[in-house]
Amino acid sequence: VNVTLNASSTSRGAALIVQIPPSALTVPSAVTRTESQSLEINCIPGGDMPYTFTWTSPTSSLLISSSPYNSTLRINSLNLADAGTYLCTVSNFDLVDPAQENATSTTSVIVQGRIIVQHHLL
Repeated sequence: VNVTLNASSTSRGAALIVQIPPSALTVPSAVTRTESQSLEINCIPGGDMPYTFTWTSPTSSLLISSSPYNSTLRINSLNLADAGTYLCTVSNFDLVDPAQENATSTTSVIVQGRIIVQHHLL
């Protein structure tokens, strides 16, 4: 930084800190699975670290998981009730502006019922 006062110039050290707010992208953005299959959704962050990932469920907006390290939501065996829109929130609480701490992305999940074929012997 150079400052000029009355024809004299002075140099001083300065630091400019640019903070990039978080962003979120869920992959895939929509998915169809059959009941009892597994599901994996990745939440890809952007912006400055550190990140915290929070997943909420479609049925009651309850917290599914929150982790500073794991951005992947896994459901081992889907039920019909698991269908809906899942929300990933990427947070960085180290930012100066609290209004920019969070970014969200969603994935729509369709769960189809299984077809069960029964054979009857006569």
